[in-house]
Amino acid sequence: MSQPQQMTVQQAMELALEHHRAGRLKDAEAIYRRVLESDPNHPDALHLLGQVVGKYQILSNLGSGGFGTVFLARDAWMFCSTAAIFP
Repeated sequence: MSQPQQMTVQQAMELALEHHRAGRLKDAEAIYRRVLESDPNHPDALHLLGQVVGKYQILSNLGSGGFGTVFLARDAWMFCSTAAIFP
């Protein structure tokens, strides 16, 4: 039995965008997070994840810990930088 083929980052982003455009935001979010696990500063994944999670513009991935993944984000409503933690 052969192993399933791994997706490239580009293929994963294309699939995530399909989910995003179709309104399946949880599915898109999960894929953006997986892309960021392999490439923590992938600009499109950071940007699109920020669109999915709301008022924050995700600028960069700061790391992961016990509470979740920590991103440097810009609060679009308060116009300030903040750390945003997502489980």
